[in-house]
Amino acid sequence: MQAKQPTLTWEKAPDIINPYNLANILGVGENKAREIFNSQGFPRIKHTGAKQIADKNVVRLWCMNIEITPEVVGKIFEGVSTNERLWKRIQKAKSKNRNNKGSISSNISSRNDYV
Repeated sequence: MQAKQPTLTWEKAPDIINPYNLANILGVGENKAREIFNSQGFPRIKHTGAKQIADKNVVRLWCMNIEITPEVVGKIFEGVSTNERLWKRIQKAKSKNRNNKGSISSNISSRNDYV
């Protein structure tokens, strides 16, 4: 079986990606990309119905096992107007993160609070 090669770079990918984009970035099949999107702790954008979408920059950090803190999310969304509900979720995640200074793996579940 021949290995699939990446056909899309992070830089050329759209800001909001779907499993098809992720498959092309990582050089994996679309089914594997959907598995990744559905894995626990993946920073998928919630409440979009059946759509599976995620922010490219957050996914890139997640793939590199970099802890996604509220500060990182703030930098990603810097200059973008946010609604009050999102702001409250970010503040909640900040206070939760201050109280729980664990390893990356212990913070994976907290990503859902602000992504």
